[in-house]
Amino acid sequence: MPRYRFGSKRPILSNTYYPALSQGHVDVVTEGIQRVDGGTIVCRRGARHEVDTIITAIVYRYSRSLLVNRVVGREGRTLGETWNQSPRPYLGTTVPGFPNMFILLPPNSIGINSVIFSLESQIAYVMDALRTMERHGITRIELQPEAFADYIAECDRRSTGSVWTDGGCKAYYTDDEGRNYAIHPGFESGDRWRARRFDLARYMVAAAEHDAEALAA
Repeated sequence: MPRYRFGSKRPILSNTYYPALSQGHVDVVTEGIQRVDGGTIVCRRGARHEVDTIITAIVYRYSRSLLVNRVVGREGRTLGETWNQSPRPYLGTTVPGFPNMFILLPPNSIGINSVIFSLESQIAYVMDALRTMERHGITRIELQPEAFADYIAECDRRSTGSVWTDGGCKAYYTDDEGRNYAIHPGFESGDRWRARRFDLARYMVAAAEHDAEALAA
């Protein structure tokens, strides 16, 4: 039985799970596996179990996508080096040092809700950003470090003491230091409200035909 708080990991809602394990012809073996020998699982202490089917579950490496090591920012650092195993995007969409880069469905953008809802919010934000750039002749936008720091501090503060950081388990949405980098710490409707309009004032801009400082004012 779980020893962590409900919600610390994704709950399995089932009325048949425990009854299935308690049937007379079922043995629950928690000892580690040493090797698979043909149709037999050999445990670390030497016990052998004949099997018909082996189902494996790979680790969900949400913070360690290999793609981040191929995206290089303005200063020559990759996104993976910038995040250092603990992703930090602004509104789940932009990152300082990576101009004109938008991310969809990244860390800190999904709450306990539909993924489609989160995607709709981010797509609306990106589309408004592109319309804003076109309308003002902007050729480059880059998130201000101050705006980024304020947002990340807010997310970390709201995560503190939550079931995700203090629930008593290690899940894919926390980094090696226990920081919640994946789950949005609040109602997703709040992020949708914030993403309804591109907040140009939080970005450094360069324009082809207009004064950048006037645009950011």
